[in-house]
Amino acid sequence: MITADLTGKTALVTGGASGIGLAAVELFARCGASVAMNHLTEDPRAAAEIARLTGAGFKIIAAPGDVASAKDVPGMVGRAVDKLGRLDILINNAGTSGTTAPIEFGDLDKMTEEFWSTILSTNLLGPFRCAHAAAPALKAARGAIVNTASVAGLGAVGSSVAYGASKAALINLTRNLARALAPDVRVNAVAPGLVDSPWTKAWPEAKKRDHVAKTLIHRMCTPADIAEAMLFLSDTSPSPLAGEGRVGGRARSAPRLAQHTVSTRFSPALSKLRQHSPPFLPRKGGGAKHKSVHALARKWGARRADLQFPRVRFRGGHERIG
Repeated sequence: MITADLTGKTALVTGGASGIGLAAVELFARCGASVAMNHLTEDPRAAAEIARLTGAGFKIIAAPGDVASAKDVPGMVGRAVDKLGRLDILINNAGTSGTTAPIEFGDLDKMTEEFWSTILSTNLLGPFRCAHAAAPALKAARGAIVNTASVAGLGAVGSSVAYGASKAALINLTRNLARALAPDVRVNAVAPGLVDSPWTKAWPEAKKRDHVAKTLIHRMCTPADIAEAMLFLSDTSPSPLAGEGRVGGRARSAPRLAQHTVSTRFSPALSKLRQHSPPFLPRKGGGAKHKSVHALARKWGARRADLQFPRVRFRGGHERIG
């Protein structure tokens, strides 16, 4: 399990009452952060989860509000920052599929104006609204934003045409927010695939098995897996993900490189590998360090597929594992 010392840090997690958001709230709190859990006002799960976590000694506050509402967001973010005293990390996790079951791509009649409006207002405009409202506090703290995208935004089949389009747009938004807020705030995104979440729990077991068989790691990701990736990307200490990269053996300032999408598939071997590998590996050509890292990975049981994730790509032909 990935961990960090977030004592004295604060975080706002949108869509925090269940699934990936709840896992992020709990993980960040376990690491010592004070966390504001955003949730829909009428969601009964929020009060129960906040009571459970505060009862366990964690610092959790409620931040009710709908990210799909332009009127709700400024007040929700402002109150959360006031209660927390500062804001170091914003997790833009709130999102919706707008449907309880996947919609066939050919069924365009179901892509109504109302459906599109719901999807885009939550999945795309919601993260922008929250980032906009939180920007002054995040700049003051030299903080970080992590958006929850999806492999559906990278060309995989999602729950609908509209959902995939919204996540592709969110990935683009992430890149441009990184440019807009650099160098004070780092902006990144996670792009989960199949996740064992409330949305997939109702799927027939045969359907789950079929989807799992097509994944590289032959299991569903858990919300905790994604939360760990969010924690990694939320590190507010100086980081190569903030735009300082070592390219071609020399350091250079690279604010254009601040955002990259990370697909969250982990293995115990990669966790161990991360502690021993050189920070940057050549994408092509091999070399002694490149080969030694892959030898260690094989020794600790990582498959070649595991080595592809998580990956942060840098222009200039280099990449960092982890």
